Amino acid sequence: MINISLNFFSRIKRREIIIDGNNFSILADIINGKVIIYEKKHRIVKSFLKPENYSFKQQHLNIMKRDYSKLCSLNEGINVTKLIDKLKFNSLQR
Repeated sequence: MINISLNFFSRIKRREIIIDGNNFSILADIINGKVIIYEKKHRIVKSFLKPENYSFKQQHLNIMKRDYSKLCSLNEGINVTKLIDKLKFNSLQR
């Protein structure tokens, strides 16, 4: 079984993805650019540092270059926006 936890709405500057499986756990610290893999008694740390706003800048550079291959479609963007709205609504109901 895999459990994925995401928090999009925290005012705390922390962006992490946590995946817990049967024999492993993965912690991806997006802000600090690290992935930590825990497997049995082993701990593996990988770094993937990118400058702040890297994805945002790359997205806009691709638009200006008319390279749409790495961008989502309009329908995908609308679906992501709807999902975020639902998550916000559900978090306010708690």
